[in-house]
Amino acid sequence: MRIIGVAVVPMFVALAALLMAAPVAGEAQEAGPAALRLPAPDEVNAVFAQFDKPGSVGCALGVAHGGRLIYKQGYGYANLDWDLPMSPTTVVYVGSISKQFTAAAIALLAHQGKLGLDDDVREHLPEMPRRDAPVTVRQLVHHTSGVPDMYRVMRENGLTTWDLFSRDEALDLLSRQELDFPPGDRYQYSNGGYFLLSMIVQRASGQTLREYARDNIFEPLGMDDTHFHDDPVHIVRNRAMSYMPAEGSGDEGTARYIQSYQGNFALPGAGGLYSTVEDLVRWDRNFLDNQLGGPDFMEVMHTKGVLNSGETLSYAFAIREDGHRGLRTLEHGGSFMGFKAHYVRFPDQQLSTWVMCNMGEIVPQDFAIRVAELYLADQMSAPDLATWQTPSPISRSPQDDQSQSSEARAAHANALDLGWQNVGSVTRWNTVIGNDTIPDGDLQGGLWEIAPRAIYAGHVHPVPEFYVMLDGRIEWALGTDTFIAERGEVVYIAPNTMHRMVNLTDEVVRAVWGRWAPDGDRSVFDGQYRFVEPPPVQPPEAVSPVQEQ
Repeated sequence: MRIIGVAVVPMFVALAALLMAAPVAGEAQEAGPAALRLPAPDEVNAVFAQFDKPGSVGCALGVAHGGRLIYKQGYGYANLDWDLPMSPTTVVYVGSISKQFTAAAIALLAHQGKLGLDDDVREHLPEMPRRDAPVTVRQLVHHTSGVPDMYRVMRENGLTTWDLFSRDEALDLLSRQELDFPPGDRYQYSNGGYFLLSMIVQRASGQTLREYARDNIFEPLGMDDTHFHDDPVHIVRNRAMSYMPAEGSGDEGTARYIQSYQGNFALPGAGGLYSTVEDLVRWDRNFLDNQLGGPDFMEVMHTKGVLNSGETLSYAFAIREDGHRGLRTLEHGGSFMGFKAHYVRFPDQQLSTWVMCNMGEIVPQDFAIRVAELYLADQMSAPDLATWQTPSPISRSPQDDQSQSSEARAAHANALDLGWQNVGSVTRWNTVIGNDTIPDGDLQGGLWEIAPRAIYAGHVHPVPEFYVMLDGRIEWALGTDTFIAERGEVVYIAPNTMHRMVNLTDEVVRAVWGRWAPDGDRSVFDGQYRFVEPPPVQPPEAVSPVQEQ
């Protein structure tokens, strides 16, 4: 019998754990266009084995096939104060997965004739300034409006997400900002745009986003444990707490954590949704058996954004289209405070995995993909190792780097060439410096981007990392050391070191990020890049959140 995170569990808890760990009989064979490989529970549970120990944070998992729940389980603890285990009924903050429900509210209001997707936002929010080229509701949905990120604007005005900050105050603040670019010119992820959508829902419907979503989405679908959190003192039964790692380890090797929770922040739209794995599977079912808004609702939800140039984006109504090992995927993630969440849907196979966690350093996308691979291994293409990027040193100007993409490779200056490809659930690297390859080249990493003037804060990673600045200027705070890194410089971050980044420019800044092997030979960078390696420091008691995304 599997125990949830403790050595001894009362009988009723152990029984519940056993029931949650079991696949739901018969449903995998009945639903969906093709039969699935049904992994043994131990195979699935092994993905989350790191949380199966006393005093651990954790994750909740749900797997749906044909819209029906076929596996659910909790791992670790939802609340470390009270040793409450994580379960599929634990209420967890899902970060920017909230955007999908905000976008759904907009689509339903359009279906009800209460707004038009191509309306000028001023028709609903006259407080917004008049523009030469109006910002439309559709552009807010697709992140092409030019509206700046709300968290960046708050920071620039001396506000933090720890502060009590009303919706009217947030609207007033955003109404006084210039656009980052002409509407429709490019894609730039904006929490500010989705906050404005929440206010448009309120103006168009006469209900707050919380009320409208409750009446038109959650109650019709039976999502009884889901709500938009717009009241900071609202009591939420069975709610998880979120955490970040503290420096070092506790007795007998158990991890130590500090709380990362901001109870005052209650501005829904970009985020704000609390839900459970079981409720989100009900939402997943609606993509197959739509009960909301008629057939045009799903068509709208899957409509991708289009730029002024005619380029079609991969981002629809808070649904991002991608692919994995030959199969099409639809997905979105969320991150705020110490909460992390991700779901991935394989629409052609009608399989979805949902992972919701309560520690900021967890990467739920990795878990969601690894679980999906267990069910779809027979239908996925094998990882093609021959397509790994193995570039030779090349000569290019830094300006040429602007054309590089994360799907291909990132290259910088004359000496550094990095390539990567997602293989299974791990991003593998081949890094060439001059004629040398960095030892231990299988690293987790990718292309890292930070929006103009945005801030990312409160990261503590248990493994060493490096960032190679491809462009721009970033203000870094590593422990007690503050400095500015620019294009062509490398920042090395020792394990368990608090680090904070601020984009000092009006452009997106990119860097190549990787996890460094503890014995990696950093001398390969000598003479080419500035290295920064401050000593590890004790993280503060209160940890600022990462930007919601």
